Amino acid sequence: MRGKRRTSPGAVELYKELEKQEKTGDLFVLVNKQAKAVLYYEKHIAIKMANSDYLDAVRVMHEKLAQEDRAMDLWLQRWKNAYQYEACLEKYFSQIIHTKAGETKKISGKCIQRIPQDIKKRR
Repeated sequence: MRGKRRTSPGAVELYKELEKQEKTGDLFVLVNKQAKAVLYYEKHIAIKMANSDYLDAVRVMHEKLAQEDRAMDLWLQRWKNAYQYEACLEKYFSQIIHTKAGETKKISGKCIQRIPQDIKKRR
């Protein structure tokens, strides 16, 4: 059956209680409550940022909130402080190739210069 999906109000409350912010946001999207969905997606992002999990924070920004510029900025600005630095840069460049191919060389040169010496030695 196609059309508007229904979700139980109890499901939303359960996910809130379990502190599953992203899933709570997903359920609010299903019942067409976008403002509430955004609130829970932002809570999820804040938690992930506090835990230095920039990849997941950016995934939600990009996939759920369609905030490409914000996601790109976070990948570019936070990679050097992240334990996921390599994956952050890979995601950034993968996305930029699809959207801003002409800027890739200029930006990649700047990023390579910023890699801390201790990280370069690990390679």
